[in-house]
Amino acid sequence: TDQSRSENEWSGTLKAAYRWNEHAMTYLSYARGYKAGGFNFDRVQSSNGLSSGGSGITPVNDTSFPGEFVDSWELGAKTTWAGGNLLFNAALFHQKYSNFQLNSFLGTSFVVRSIPEVVSKGLDAELLWQPKAVPGLMLQTGLMYADTKYGNSIPGCDFVGPGALTPQCPAIGALYKLPGAQMSFAPKLSGSASLTYEWDIGSSLEGRFNIGGKYMSSYNTGSDLDAEKHQSAYTVANLRVGIGSRDRKWQVELWGTNVFNTKYVQVGFDGPLQALGTPEPGNPKNTYDAFLGAPRMYGATLRVRF
Repeated sequence: TDQSRSENEWSGTLKAAYRWNEHAMTYLSYARGYKAGGFNFDRVQSSNGLSSGGSGITPVNDTSFPGEFVDSWELGAKTTWAGGNLLFNAALFHQKYSNFQLNSFLGTSFVVRSIPEVVSKGLDAELLWQPKAVPGLMLQTGLMYADTKYGNSIPGCDFVGPGALTPQCPAIGALYKLPGAQMSFAPKLSGSASLTYEWDIGSSLEGRFNIGGKYMSSYNTGSDLDAEKHQSAYTVANLRVGIGSRDRKWQVELWGTNVFNTKYVQVGFDGPLQALGTPEPGNPKNTYDAFLGAPRMYGATLRVRF
C-alpha cells in the first residue's frame, strides 16, 4: 500500500490576568493544542479489512489516524501569604480532546485508535511553606482532582458491547467498556508532599534532608479497561540525605526510592494471541501481562563542581 497525508493547523494560547495587590493574582487562559496525525507502523488487522471492523486477522490497508486537538480552559489564582513565606496556587481546568490518540493492544501489536471525544475537568492546587520559626525548613504539597472520561459515542465495531450487536458488528468489541467510562491511566485523585530541611554544619559544611511521597487513587492500567487490569490506590515514598560544602563544590547523598517497596502496575495488557477480555469481572478468559513500577532501590551519589 501507499499512504500519505498533509496537515496544517494552528495552535496557541490566550491569557488574561489581573493583579489585585502584591499578594494575589487571578487569571483566565485558553489554549488550543495539536498533535499531528500519522500512521500505525505495526500491522493493523480487523474482521473485514476496515479500521471500523471488529477483531480479526484481515489486514487493514489504511493505517492512518487523524490529528488530535484539545481546547483547554483554566481559571486560577496565585497568592502569597505570611510575608511571602507561604505560597498557595489553585486552578480549575476543563480540557476537551477531539480525535484522542489511544494506544491499544490488538493481541499481536500496539495500534493507535482515534477516540472522537475525551473530556478532563477538575481542580489543581499546590502549597509551599517556609516557616520563619524554623530556618532551612520547606514544606511542599500538591493535590489534583481530575474527572477524565471518554465520550459516550465511539464509532466502530471494537466499541460495541452486549445488547448493541448488529449484522455489521456481530461480536462484542475488544474496547466496548470505553464509551462513557473513566479514562485509562487517569486516577481521579492524586497528590504529592515533601519535606526538605537544610542546616549548617560547622563553618564550611551543610546538611540536607528530604522526604517525599506521591499518592495515586485507583485507576485502570489497560487500554480496554478490563477489570483484571485495575490498580488499587497506592503511595510511593522517596528519601534522600546528604552532606557537602556550603559553596556547593561537592556533595555526597544517600538516597532511597520507593522505600516501602510498594508494588503497583504501570501498564497491563492481554497476553499475545489470547481470547478477548472478560465480559464480566471475575470470569477471565485469558492471561494478562504487565509492566510493573520500579521496586525499592538504594544508592549513593557524589556531585563535584569545578
